[in-house]
Amino acid sequence: MARWAGVMAGLAGLASAGAAAPAEASAWTRARGETLLISTQTWQRLDGGPGGVVQSKTEGAVYAEYGWRDHITLVGRAAVQSIDRSYLEPWQGIGGVEGGVRLRLYRQGPWAASTQFSASVRTPGENRFNAALGEGGGDLELRVLGGRSIGRSTFIDAQAAWRRRPGGTADELRFDLTAGTHIWRGLRVMGQSFSVWSTGGPAHQRAYACHRMQVSAIWPLSSRTRMQIGVLGTVSRQNTGMERSAFLSLWRRF
Repeated sequence: MARWAGVMAGLAGLASAGAAAPAEASAWTRARGETLLISTQTWQRLDGGPGGVVQSKTEGAVYAEYGWRDHITLVGRAAVQSIDRSYLEPWQGIGGVEGGVRLRLYRQGPWAASTQFSASVRTPGENRFNAALGEGGGDLELRVLGGRSIGRSTFIDAQAAWRRRPGGTADELRFDLTAGTHIWRGLRVMGQSFSVWSTGGPAHQRAYACHRMQVSAIWPLSSRTRMQIGVLGTVSRQNTGMERSAFLSLWRRF
C-alpha cells in the first residue's frame, strides 16, 4: 500500500497557479531509479474575483518524480496553458514551471515524513496563485509532509508550507490534506483540500485566502499505468476568484 499511497497522495504540492489536480508531492519518496510521470489535461473557469475578472483556462501539464536516492526524490512540473481572461487578449504558452527536491526524514511501518524545497521559473503564463499573467517567478517554497497508510487500502497525507514570493508581494502559508482508499477491483477514490493564506506584504495589498476541495477516482490500466478523473471547486474565499475545474490524468510509473 505504501507505494501507491505515495502515488495517490502525489496529487497535493506544486500548485502555484491554482490548477486542478495540483500538488504532486507526498510524504513518501521514490525508490532509487524509479520514475513517476503524470500527464494532466485541465479545464478551468474562474470568476467572481476582485475587479470582476473572469477567466477560462485549458492546461496540459506534465509532472515528474525521480528517485535519485531512496531518500531523495527530484520533482518538476511544466505546462502549456491556453488562457482567456477579461480585459486581455487570449494567450497561449508555457506556464506553471517549477522544480525541487524532496528529502525523506522518517519512514517506519505505516508512517512517513519528508520535507521538500521547490522554486518556480518566470514564464509569460500563470506563475503564481491569485496573480496576473507573467507575474512571479523565483518563488521559493519549503514544505513539510507527513503521511500514514491504514491497512492495505487507505492512506492519509497532510502537508504544510511557507512560500516566499519576492517582488514586493505577500508570501503565502499553505495547508493540504489528502485521504484515499481502495473500493473495488483496483478502483480508488480520493478527497483533497487545498488551503492558501496570504501573509505579510505591503499595506496597500488586500489580504486573501482560498480553500478548495477536490474529489477524484483512479483506476488501473496496467500494472504500471493509472487513469484519474476528477473535479475541483472553491468552497471558501477572501479576495480571490471562484474556481471550478475538471481534469483527466494519466499516471505512468517506470
